[in-house]
Amino acid sequence: MKSMTRLTKGLLLALTISALVISTGVAQQPDPRLLVAKSENAREAVVRENVLLDAEESKAFWPLYKEYRAKMGPIHEQLIDLVVRYAELYPHVSDEQATELFDGYLSVKDQQSKIQAKYLKRFRKLLRPKQAIRFAQIENKLDAAVEFDAAVNVPLVN
Repeated sequence: MKSMTRLTKGLLLALTISALVISTGVAQQPDPRLLVAKSENAREAVVRENVLLDAEESKAFWPLYKEYRAKMGPIHEQLIDLVVRYAELYPHVSDEQATELFDGYLSVKDQQSKIQAKYLKRFRKLLRPKQAIRFAQIENKLDAAVEFDAAVNVPLVN
């Protein structure tokens, strides 16, 4: 139960930071990339507190984790760029712009899915079964928190 409390606190921190990144007022906020870096640090802290690795497991896990997050970084940059572009256009989004944004979104989701599947398979080989599923659950919860925040803060196109 104690680790669930830490997970909840970590999710709330990640959600709070992501609110700054994904809000439609992102152009008036500090540099979104700085906020993403802070969010990544919060994310790593949540993983660190909840995956529960011994010293030997940590040696193998953390380099792969950092590689995984580095691969996800450019995809998150693309998503931020899409949200910033949408914020600049909103509320006057043309059909052509909507198509461009939609295609960009589909590309980002496809890239995310492919990288996640590739790396989760690698983590599954590296970790014990319960650790692997726990890690996948934590990643899923963190991703869901960011996506929920986007759903709440990004208005629907007119």
